[in-house]
Amino acid sequence: MRNLKISSKADISYFPYKLRELQAEFIYYIQKNIKNGDIIIDAATGFGKTPLILASLLPISLNQGYKIIWAVRTGTETDRPIEELKKINDFSDKKYLVYHLEEKKICVYFGETLI
Repeated sequence: MRNLKISSKADISYFPYKLRELQAEFIYYIQKNIKNGDIIIDAATGFGKTPLILASLLPISLNQGYKIIWAVRTGTETDRPIEELKKINDFSDKKYLVYHLEEKKICVYFGETLI
């Protein structure tokens, strides 16, 4: 495996795992481009898309007051982001709550403020 190049501009403080190849670049790409509009992501199963997306968006949301809405097609698809958010809770000094709007949609809350 090559030596990982971690962009000094990527905020990886909410990623609760050891970084693997290209994951820091993935976080930086989202953090850099999210304000430009929609982002489409295509990565292999097991790459870590769910925790990477959450870790990319949480610092932006908390620092700039944006909201994160995680909409999914089926109720069972809410399990993965909730599990990852629990790991982020264990890893970070902040605690995040999840509010289910319906079986198929969740919103992530921080304290009493929707993020």
